[in-house]
Amino acid sequence: GFDTNHDLLFSKNNGSSFIAKGVADSITIFNGSLPYAAYGSSAHRLNNKNTFVYLKVKNAEEDRDLLQINLETGTIDTLFVGSSSVTGFCVSPDNSMMLVYNADHESGINTLYKLSMVNDSPPIALCTFEGLVEIQGFDPSMKSAYVLQSLSEQDGKLYRVDLETGVIELEFSEEGDSKYFHGTQFTWYSRHKRFLHTKNDSIAYYVRTGSTGHSNEFSVIWEYNKNSKFLQQVSEKIKGDIGHIAITADERYLVYYCEKNAYGNLYAYDRVENKNIILYENNNYPVSSSNNYPFLIHPVENKVYF
Repeated sequence: GFDTNHDLLFSKNNGSSFIAKGVADSITIFNGSLPYAAYGSSAHRLNNKNTFVYLKVKNAEEDRDLLQINLETGTIDTLFVGSSSVTGFCVSPDNSMMLVYNADHESGINTLYKLSMVNDSPPIALCTFEGLVEIQGFDPSMKSAYVLQSLSEQDGKLYRVDLETGVIELEFSEEGDSKYFHGTQFTWYSRHKRFLHTKNDSIAYYVRTGSTGHSNEFSVIWEYNKNSKFLQQVSEKIKGDIGHIAITADERYLVYYCEKNAYGNLYAYDRVENKNIILYENNNYPVSSSNNYPFLIHPVENKVYF
């Protein structure tokens, strides 16, 4: 993430995981370090705090609980203990709350919880799902959140969840659509983003993946109007799988990570010019295919870090 001066913070693994700060051409290693368990597990830094939230493996089955560490004091607190395993979490932009997805392996019924970040009130169970679910984020009002659900390799549903009542509303479904579909592995069952809300409460973007055979996988970016429920294709077919999308501070560019033939590259969709741009494409030095965040967008400037 970034600190209050918008300087990049990143973890450096050398036996343990250290937090480093990159400014221009220099790197400063902080004294504080993340537990080894947090490295590569989508550690999330809370805004304006020297505190990180992360998933920790607790048994041989690689089930996980949700923990928090303060790098200044070294204090580690358990935020959520999964009945089987916490498979995902998402912190609200204002750090007031967190959504936690708990998978129950025995019943097959998985629960989405709301966890307050401003008091010690117990987690609130909002709703339940079956299958694979990935929390995509909050709407601009933070009264709702979006999740993507998949029950098989060729179905997908986007749901809006009311954060007060837990009521689920289906936004749109891909079930039975053989031309475009998303898979259930790698880009799906991870912390990658495939649905992205803009500051405009009615406009969002979504990645749909299709295949005409084992070697002809492609992705398409769609613009989604929440009011009209209309999906409009805004990019040509991209030969590869788009696993993460983000938007620049001025919301002109939609930046996305695309993996094809095991090589990860970066592209952008210009919302003004309505065209795709190659940001970085080099098969000799591909972008890391991390299950966490393949890249970060600067919070103020039109810059991308990878």
